[in-house]
Amino acid sequence: DIQKMPKRFIPKPSLKLAQGAMNLKWDVQEIPRWYSNNKCNDGEFIKNSMSRTYLKRYLENKGRIFDGTYVSTISKKNKHWEINAVQNRKKKKIYSKNIILAAGAISTPHILQKSNISTLAGSKFQMHPTIKVVAQFDDKVNQLGMGVPVHQVKEFAPSISMGCSISTKEYLKVAMLDHHIHIKSVDKNWEKMAIFYVMIKPESHGRIRNIPFFRDPLVTYNLNHNDSLNLANGLKQLCRLLLSAGATHLYPTIYNAPIIRSNNDLDKLPNYLNLS
Repeated sequence: DIQKMPKRFIPKPSLKLAQGAMNLKWDVQEIPRWYSNNKCNDGEFIKNSMSRTYLKRYLENKGRIFDGTYVSTISKKNKHWEINAVQNRKKKKIYSKNIILAAGAISTPHILQKSNISTLAGSKFQMHPTIKVVAQFDDKVNQLGMGVPVHQVKEFAPSISMGCSISTKEYLKVAMLDHHIHIKSVDKNWEKMAIFYVMIKPESHGRIRNIPFFRDPLVTYNLNHNDSLNLANGLKQLCRLLLSAGATHLYPTIYNAPIIRSNNDLDKLPNYLNLS
């Protein structure tokens, strides 16, 4: 069922985001998820993932999964499709009557380009540019197996949205790379730390191009002036919210960014993000 999570199972970073928004009287919403009817299993609320649903039924119906396989091109041969793939560094051909090409926003147009099926694929695509902030609190907010929090702030939607990201120790350390001298603090304080994000609805577009002799495509994306302004404004508003929620240290994931400890520090953040 598509439903909201019982409050006792909501991750604490999600509650922090909601509390900060409510303190500022901003619109915040819990995003319903696809959960199992067996609502509780060993104290956990179970999300219906692909492996629990579609893939499970696919395997039960004698479907096959090819691990470690990269699809290079596809082509129509009479009434069937020929899929040229590489599995564990060995070339492989797979034949099928029908294909569902669902390789993501980048790989799908790239496969169409390499297969000479479409000249327009990848010529113009959009994504949600995002900036993250690592927030540290006095109390514990993180734990193993926490998963992805469920609240989003829609006060500035549709141009700007805010939410929580997965916050395992590994992701925390990657997010702290712009504050590398503080990365070691993650091992000590990770239970008091979580990652939050601001994303924008862009005006800008990107491009995906096939480069001969290279397996991966060249992806370019340039933000226009309004997008850069929106990201900068969203970053300030997210930091303001997290301070309202009780954060003691904020680490924005942009190069040479200051550590934010109070509302007075918000003026140190840029009004425009030059990401070129």
